[in-house]
Amino acid sequence: MIVVQSEAHLASLLDQPDHLPYPILIDEYVTGKEIEVDLISDGKKRRSFQPS
Repeated sequence: MIVVQSEAHLASLLDQPDHLPYPILIDEYVTGKEIEVDLISDGKKRRSFQPS
């Protein structure tokens, strides 16, 4: 995993695609509380919803 702190750093990494892990996932960290939610589904109905 590579944590990028700026757009310039991201641009420099994207210019060197041989060194990047795939797939590329982009998340934004927001100051505040962190929660995790688990959801189980068969693709049609929600089976279980458990905030943790």
